[in-house]
Amino acid sequence: MTSITSEWKKKSSDEVHFLPNRQYFQQDSIDKTNYQIKRPNKKKVRFNCQTSITREQPLEYTKNNHSEIDRLERLILNDHDYTTSSSTNILTTKLSAICERPICSVRTVVITFFIIVLILLIATAIAIGISKSSPNTTVTLIKNTNENSFSKTFTTVMASSVSIGNQSGPPCSSYTTINDPTRNVARIRPFGSCDDGPLFNTSSGGAWIRFVGSGGTLIPLSSPGGNHCGAYATGWFNGTLPTTFDTIVNGFVCFANDFNECFISFKSSVIYCIGSFYVYFLVPVSFCNARYCTT
Repeated sequence: MTSITSEWKKKSSDEVHFLPNRQYFQQDSIDKTNYQIKRPNKKKVRFNCQTSITREQPLEYTKNNHSEIDRLERLILNDHDYTTSSSTNILTTKLSAICERPICSVRTVVITFFIIVLILLIATAIAIGISKSSPNTTVTLIKNTNENSFSKTFTTVMASSVSIGNQSGPPCSSYTTINDPTRNVARIRPFGSCDDGPLFNTSSGGAWIRFVGSGGTLIPLSSPGGNHCGAYATGWFNGTLPTTFDTIVNGFVCFANDFNECFISFKSSVIYCIGSFYVYFLVPVSFCNARYCTT
């Protein structure tokens, strides 16, 4: 069996000698070698938003003169090539794209501002147009209504007629004919007419009147209330109508308003004539606005 003889020689603390081969290593070189082999390789990555090109971080190491140490270092570098990692390149590219993307340009802000101003102006113009058109529509409607009312009133007045007869003969043949649709009890507005004129023969205290036409041929036997027949005070016959021809019955004509069915009355007479019509003796009304109603 081959024997190995080791000889130790006391030297300084920084040197170790193996005899007889005399292989010599400095202590600091051994420490550096051990450190290079054992220390973990840490990846240093720096992202810069100004450029999408990643810079390789230098990996510094101590180059020794020993082949085994060089081989180990090359092996470590080959196994951990971080500069060629695909995941690192993808992450770097995405972060660079995000950093280079503009959040909001000045041109976009200006265009958005003008669009908002334009929308507000259009909305204001529409609101003003609607507010102006509504009163005009109301005025036009009122104007048309007034014109229509005036036309109806004018037509109605034109349709009314009066025929003054001889008052000296028998009542059934000597009478004044009045055809006036506005005297009907269903007529509420307008009012303003008065039966105080010469039509009722104010010089002799009254006249025989026959009512004809669509307004009615009889004076109502009950109060129609105020504001009817084209007047504020409405006249109705408070009495009984005769049923025999050429028979005269005396009675009263009451005038009603909103508060009283007969706040004032006047003497009156009525005759039933051949041909089944009635003729009334009516006096002129002493106040205005009052009319005899028909039905």
